[in-house]
Amino acid sequence: MRIKFELKEASRLAYSRAPAIVTDADLSAHMSEIDEAFKHGKIDASWRQIYDFSEVENIDGVTMNNIHALAKWMPIPWPEEALRIWVVPTEITSALAHLYKDLGGRKTNRLILVNTLEEAMRCLELDGDDNCDDHKLSDG
Repeated sequence: MRIKFELKEASRLAYSRAPAIVTDADLSAHMSEIDEAFKHGKIDASWRQIYDFSEVENIDGVTMNNIHALAKWMPIPWPEEALRIWVVPTEITSALAHLYKDLGGRKTNRLILVNTLEEAMRCLELDGDDNCDDHKLSDG
């Protein structure tokens, strides 16, 4: 099933929502869709992203090789300075997101991982400062 990709121009937010079942093909197609949005000037470095994995129930079709390939995608669609927030509420989605982030190096410096959409929205308000990095919002 396709990953939903919505551009909210008023807030300059790219909102992505993964379905219950996610495969390598879904993730790669979505990265290509983002890449095309940058290439055609629909979005730029001033845009921010929320990628919501909260509905994901099955990732049997996702391989480590594809996570590695997506993290190393060149050029990565999102500029280093663009704030990206991923909602990864389960252990498995969090583990895959951390792997992607670790493999991405500098390209994923502003990728923040949170547990809920509410935390993601607060991170947008804080513009990704240190108080919202990697699940810290849940602590207080």
